[in-house]
Amino acid sequence: MITARYLIKRTFNALAAFVIAVVFIFIIPRLMPGSPTDQFASQYRLPAPVVAELKTRFGLDKPIETQFVLYVKNVLLTFPPDFGLSYNFYPATVWSLLVYALPWTIFLLGVSSILTAILGVALGMISAWYRGSKLEAFISSSSMFMLSVPFFWVAMILVLIFGVFLRWFPFSGAVSPSAVYRGFSISFLLDALYHAILPILTLTIGSFASYTLIMKDNMMATLSEDYILTAEAKGVRKEDIMVKHAARNAVLPVMTLFVLRVGFMVGGSILTETVFSYPGIGLLLYNAVTGLDYPLIQGAFFVLAFTVILSTLVADVLYTILDPRIRY
Repeated sequence: MITARYLIKRTFNALAAFVIAVVFIFIIPRLMPGSPTDQFASQYRLPAPVVAELKTRFGLDKPIETQFVLYVKNVLLTFPPDFGLSYNFYPATVWSLLVYALPWTIFLLGVSSILTAILGVALGMISAWYRGSKLEAFISSSSMFMLSVPFFWVAMILVLIFGVFLRWFPFSGAVSPSAVYRGFSISFLLDALYHAILPILTLTIGSFASYTLIMKDNMMATLSEDYILTAEAKGVRKEDIMVKHAARNAVLPVMTLFVLRVGFMVGGSILTETVFSYPGIGLLLYNAVTGLDYPLIQGAFFVLAFTVILSTLVADVLYTILDPRIRY
């Protein structure tokens, strides 16, 4: 049972973790070799006065302590957070770029997370029910293999098969380049879904294994409980035992895992969006890192950190709500 004290404590811990993450978000880009102005100077052969002007305009001529104070003030004390102007997409603001990219990533992760949970739970239930069989061995070994496979490898295989050889699905962009849409419409939604099929399959295939193995272990433990044996002795149908009794009690940790995975799947979306040139936060972060775009890196990592920390907090609270045996 959740209490106000527990909720306040977990919220405080989440806020503390978020503040620490914000500090590291400022530090990490500046540990990368080179600087944005040096990169511009070498790429475009800019003279020294122009480079000095760029440093002034980007605020890179200020002491690092002053940059940090301004960064914290603009990020934590401003709503929406002011990350400044993007270096590579100048004069666009980082916030405008994030607002455009975030819905695409949410769409991608939302659909893939639901499919991943359904597929993983179903395979875990089947694997546990037919434990000791060849089917269970195949599902378990396949899941273990998929846990070791990186997202970009799955993405490239899907591109090669369904994009290049069969030409069933597009493997670049979020909508057709020649299409012109005026606001949200059914045709826009269908086009976006058509372009998202391969990225969604990539995230689903690369993530379902953890659900499968956890659900299988929980189901096997639940199937050995006394109330399951009693139900079997009473002649309850196997399907009812599996779904209504065993699965209902074994799915609790999977629900917690689902909330956590929604946050951590963002890491997989970075590689997936890069391979498919999908205009989400992942591709935005990739372009920011390769271009040493400090404000954009900070903005993208801010979104990732916020997502992971929030999903962890929601998982903690959800666990206490779903399991009444837990007391804090």
